[in-house]
Order: sequence, then structure tokens, then C-alpha cells
Amino acid sequence: IPAKSIAFFPSFQWDVLLLTGDAMMVDRHSGRTLWKKWGGLFNAGFKVRMKPPAPLEELQLDNQRRLKEALNKMMEELVAKIKKQCAKSKL
Repeated sequence: IPAKSIAFFPSFQWDVLLLTGDAMMVDRHSGRTLWKKWGGLFNAGFKVRMKPPAPLEELQLDNQRRLKEALNKMMEELVAKIKKQCAKSKL
């Protein structure tokens, strides 16, 4: 499944971390699109929001380890949503 994703902070107040992603399933042999969930930057197909687990200064300590862990957790949730959509489509 080719997918693109972007993580950004919607405000400088650091109150919400938002991860968005678009995905599409393409048949490798025919190149036909089987399904897609696509949007723009603020209207993406899949979204995951979470409150930061700690202040920004703490997340950036130790080579930004806690920030990376939070993003990895969000990526897992995003992939689970995409998998659920794939299962729903019964392809």
C-alpha cells in the first residue's frame, strides 16, 4: 500500500500532536486502483490525534527519545486504521 503521512504541530502552543495519512490500494498487475482514502493536508483520509505525554523540553531530551516513542505509537494507530479499512473492503 503506497501511503504518505505527515506529522506536524497545529499550533505553537503544543497542545495537540496530529498525524495524518492518505492511502490507496493498487493492483500490481493491472495498475487499477482498488480503493483509496485521500484528502488534503488538513482533510486527510486517516487521522490520529493525541495530547503530548510531556512538555516539549522533556520530549526532546536524550536525542528526542520520548518524542520518537510518541510518534511511533501514533504511527501504529494510523496503520491499524488503514488495516481496518483494508479488511472492510474485503479485497
